[in-house]
Amino acid sequence: MPETLQEDQFAKAATRHFHDADYLHTDSRLPSADHLYGFAAECAAKSLLLRFTDVVMGPSNRPEIADPADPERTLQFGHVNELVREVKSLAHGRGGAPLYSVLDDGLQAFKRWNVSTR
Repeated sequence: MPETLQEDQFAKAATRHFHDADYLHTDSRLPSADHLYGFAAECAAKSLLLRFTDVVMGPSNRPEIADPADPERTLQFGHVNELVREVKSLAHGRGGAPLYSVLDDGLQAFKRWNVSTR
């Protein structure tokens, strides 16, 4: 059986979380739906970062890239609220600028989302 690429795993997880969030939203279970919508956005963004930029999976099993401003520093892409801050580093390079404009606008809604709010 062929190995599934990490970006494909993130894309599939995004779809699962989104459908589960929709189900909970329809049932008026809004806090849980909100939590899963955040995970869906996070997984979708990570899939796009891995697919269309120089971001790679790092040793800590998180997407990461060398900081363009300081190559000694590594930027890790964690939860969706962290992605809002770190995605600015992608405004350069192969496919970075167009992807940045899409992700930056879309992720602003999750700026105050927090994984610990359950």
